[in-house]
Amino acid sequence: MTTMMGRFRQEVASQIGKSQSDLDWEQDRYSSGLLQLADRRPAVRVGGVFALESLARNAKTRYAELVYENLVMALVNASKPEPDEEADIEEIEFSNDPSRGPYSLLDAARLETQPVPQISPGTDILAIVKVLSRNRRLFDHHVHYLSKDNRKQHQIWPKSGLHLVDVNLTNAWLAGIDFSGATLSKVNFDDAVMTKANLDRSVLLDCSFNRAKMELSSFFSAKITGCRFYYTDLSYTSIFLTKIRRTTFQGMTLDKWTYDHLMDAGKGATLMNVKREDWDFLTDDRTETLVA
Repeated sequence: MTTMMGRFRQEVASQIGKSQSDLDWEQDRYSSGLLQLADRRPAVRVGGVFALESLARNAKTRYAELVYENLVMALVNASKPEPDEEADIEEIEFSNDPSRGPYSLLDAARLETQPVPQISPGTDILAIVKVLSRNRRLFDHHVHYLSKDNRKQHQIWPKSGLHLVDVNLTNAWLAGIDFSGATLSKVNFDDAVMTKANLDRSVLLDCSFNRAKMELSSFFSAKITGCRFYYTDLSYTSIFLTKIRRTTFQGMTLDKWTYDHLMDAGKGATLMNVKREDWDFLTDDRTETLVA
């Protein structure tokens, strides 16, 4: 009862000085933003994302939670973009930076074929992730289950980074997505396409990545707890300086670089039917060794 009264007083206080026409204008703006978000045209959907962001900032008490939930729902419905709405098609890049991953020219040769095109998510999905990430504190404060998860996961609440709790992203098209600094709790990424995804400095709790395509992704300095990677494609993935606890890796073949760093990071990792791929660059021969 005390909590309900507190919310009621907060709602009344927030509407002091607001005329009925102002409230009607906000409602119309919210309805218009939802219509844009459901439009078939990518550019219109992007406009809807930023219109809803503006509304959430200007009418926090009334609309922040509603905007957050609608943007997350749009993210859940993400699919492979049509050819005319692809945000970007680029060749996979390689780097010699040892802090980010093993993407050297030798590693490019290991792929056996030419680097494949990477199709990024639609511009609307990129906009949604950007808006949710840069308004992290706004949504964490006004969405009760995000606040609860923050108290569980962080001593100091992050200023930015995507925050998702109990979200189903099965089969989502998230190639090249930037989830750096994200907090992801009980998120299902089964069968998702996450090639070259950036999960650097992310906090992952009880997430599932079964059969996800995550080659060339990066978990640099991430915290992974209670997650499942069953038959996941982690080819040439950076697990450098990553903390892993109570996490299972099963039914996959890892390159030697990824496997070695997994062993360094994964004191709490369980490996089942995992093979390590070794290369002899003098003969170009590959051998697979069952390691667990």
